[in-house]
Amino acid sequence: MNTIILFWNPSISSYKFEDFQRELEEISDGYNDMNWSVWEYEKAHQGDRFFMVRCGEGNTGICMSGYFTSKPYKAEDWSGRGRETFYMDLEPDVMIHPEYSPILTTKELAASIPSFDWTGGHSGRLLNEADAEKLENIWKSFIEKNDGIFTMRAFRQEVDPSDYVEDDSMHIEDDSMHTIICYMSFTDDGKVKVFNRKYDIDKSFLSIDEAKRFANDSLKKCIDKGKKVEFEFCNVESENQERFFKIADTLLALNMPSLYYKLLYEQFDEANLLTTALYCLIKFGKETITSLQNQGFPDEVMDGVKALLPADGETEKQYIDRIKENSLAFDLKMDMLEKELDIVLLEKVTIDDVDRLNKALKLFRELRKADLAMVD
Repeated sequence: MNTIILFWNPSISSYKFEDFQRELEEISDGYNDMNWSVWEYEKAHQGDRFFMVRCGEGNTGICMSGYFTSKPYKAEDWSGRGRETFYMDLEPDVMIHPEYSPILTTKELAASIPSFDWTGGHSGRLLNEADAEKLENIWKSFIEKNDGIFTMRAFRQEVDPSDYVEDDSMHIEDDSMHTIICYMSFTDDGKVKVFNRKYDIDKSFLSIDEAKRFANDSLKKCIDKGKKVEFEFCNVESENQERFFKIADTLLALNMPSLYYKLLYEQFDEANLLTTALYCLIKFGKETITSLQNQGFPDEVMDGVKALLPADGETEKQYIDRIKENSLAFDLKMDMLEKELDIVLLEKVTIDDVDRLNKALKLFRELRKADLAMVD
């Protein structure tokens, strides 16, 4: 297994700090679709080790490690200069945001392994075997020493490199080799985002159809243009994908208050996402409990939706007593009320807003009181 050193200079790269932060959050939730240009691609193989060094200005040093998950492939030059550029897909096992957390610095690397230029240059250069072994030991000590940093600004996972090493004698071709997956998710401003990092697709639209057209048009120009394109909505299981795309398009067309799109944007669990989406459909008049009842949604989701909806003639106390029995609905309602009480989301505060906010504040306090009572 070879060790390849990648370099990242955010001031000149197409990959910015916000891209790193987004990758950090997405990989923490189980999504990974990263690639990087490799200068010495002839020496790099699927299953090889990589380390990424942030260079240029600021806190420089190793901010990522992991393994290559593909062979090198040729694609459009990220810099726009038309150079012949080869990329490799990768799976991080450690990511550390270099602006918010300590990293193994360029100075420390240069002192320990002076034979390699750690300040920059071509990204994707081979590290010799002796230096690679030394780097692994240094990196292991650094990780153990700083184990407490692995929060939302740092991520660590177990990766088995043997999963990515190709065995030609056992090679079985499957449909995934001929398929490009583009992922979709809600944005917090009432749009849908379509993305695939490998093919540099990342844009938001007002409808599912617009997002799909953009992705398909973009992929017609790529090196893998002959592959089949499929779309998946993030955090939704395969059996619910087709239905959820229809639900998502309906929600996007509703022009709901921003707090509901923010609520949808923040759901990373299928049950939470489905419950929130179905609740919104009912609240804004597109469905009823009866119309949803026979569509095959999980009982957990339907129970959560019913718990969120106040019943006719129900007092506030009765509503609180009922909703606190359903943890999924309780958590979503608390989150909903917190967003409703965030007046920064309003363009201005009207008399009607004051009345609504006072009611929301009262309900929030009662629910929080009930929550604390349950904990005690």
